[in-house]
Amino acid sequence: MAKYTLTLHSINIQVTLLHLFFYSLPITFIALLYQEPISHILGQWHTLGGAHFPLLIAVSLYLIWIQRSNIRSLQPEPALVSGTLVLATGCFILFAGKIGSTILVQQVSIVPVLLGVILLLGGFSYFKYLFLPVSYLIFLTGCIDYLLGSFAIYFQQITAWISTLLLRAAGFSVFRDEILIMMPHISLLVVSGCSGVNQIVTLLALAVPLAFMTQSTLVRKIILISSALIIGIVVNGMRVAMIGIYALYDEGASLHGPYETFAASVIFFFGFGVMILFSMVLNRTDKNRRTQEDNSPPPDKTQQQFESSDPEQKSFSGKRLASYLFVIPVLALTLGLVHYYHPRYVELESPLTLIPSHMAGFSAWETDDLDQRLRPFPAHEELMRVYEDGQNNRIELYIGYFGIQDRERKIIDYRRSWMHRQVSRQEVAGSDNKIAINKSRRSHQSSESDVYFWYQMDHRIIRNQYAGKFFTFTDTLLKRKNNAAVVVIRARGSDHRIMYFLEEAVPLIKTHLSGRS
Repeated sequence: MAKYTLTLHSINIQVTLLHLFFYSLPITFIALLYQEPISHILGQWHTLGGAHFPLLIAVSLYLIWIQRSNIRSLQPEPALVSGTLVLATGCFILFAGKIGSTILVQQVSIVPVLLGVILLLGGFSYFKYLFLPVSYLIFLTGCIDYLLGSFAIYFQQITAWISTLLLRAAGFSVFRDEILIMMPHISLLVVSGCSGVNQIVTLLALAVPLAFMTQSTLVRKIILISSALIIGIVVNGMRVAMIGIYALYDEGASLHGPYETFAASVIFFFGFGVMILFSMVLNRTDKNRRTQEDNSPPPDKTQQQFESSDPEQKSFSGKRLASYLFVIPVLALTLGLVHYYHPRYVELESPLTLIPSHMAGFSAWETDDLDQRLRPFPAHEELMRVYEDGQNNRIELYIGYFGIQDRERKIIDYRRSWMHRQVSRQEVAGSDNKIAINKSRRSHQSSESDVYFWYQMDHRIIRNQYAGKFFTFTDTLLKRKNNAAVVVIRARGSDHRIMYFLEEAVPLIKTHLSGRS
């Protein structure tokens, strides 16, 4: 009997070591694959937008902890086909984000990669319990912030509308023009930083665990999570209204009140309190709430011990071994592609200085004192000029050429996102046909000017940011190059004279940039 016990113990040790070895390989590959995205996430912990990231990780781990007894009782049943498809999709997204120089896409890919590994190694039984904690990590990537941020102007308008209603209800004379709130004693402009998007995303992130811990049905969970969006918007409107009232009684003081009482962070603190109260109301109305965990008999610990001590159940079956043979090659191949597949640098065929300095009656001189928003960072090759015609018409031209795009220097960058706000299509007559470029506005202090811009890759003129990202990816993948240029023209003066200049300059610049090796 003692000999049998010793043999059984030895087998269990061997199986445990084998488990540790095989599980450590996927973890190591994932850590190597996501070294850059994870470093980027950790780097945001010290910023205002990422200060809540440690809390999100703690919530994800807690969601796993509360399911630990159920997870321990599971037996791995690898889902080879489904797991491979999910893992391959996640790895492809990571690769696309890497060669497209988009850190957000790389960060988002960690969710399908982890879910794919879980399906391959554990199967749908593990997937059922780990889907929520892993998917919850999407809040770490900034994806939700980006999606809601693209609708920031609508959040600004709704905030201004709610504030106006509240101020009028309080008896104040108020006039609203889009996002501008005008009162006799003060005018409030609801800028993008006051849209409350960051605080609403944080509320949504905390609403998820709150809903799953306090609500018993799927409908109530959805209602509570959705309420975070509504509560955040309403509270932000109340905050702006309070600023208007406070400015009346304490003229000249800080708009955000004493100790930043009316700062945007109040949306989170006050909104979360309201959300907890709403959760309690939902629970009280749920008269038929089931308490399955309390009514179910306690698990048979003796049986669990017996099952856990059975080396046959812990041994590696052919299907489990096959799952590892699927996971490791996919991760290894992705690691090789991510680290060794890089585009080549492409030189300009003709220097930018050969672009004429006299066009359409305008004469130019070189400058290095260009508006920083037109040139937020240097390109590999640049042309910066100011054109004037002696009739108070002034045009600033910036051309930035990138022989290779990477995360630090690329044509589509958040520092140029302002150009795409309220952008319109502008057609310019070319030699053969009309050329479509973008037109936007640049407001600086008391002056405004028109801004015309486009991106160019090979012979393509690109107006849309997402199209630019797509072509960056496809050119890198298929041609192993992603060289591109951005052209920005800021103009002040007669519309007729400016259009005359564009009709000569745009086709000429397009042709010059297209003549590349």
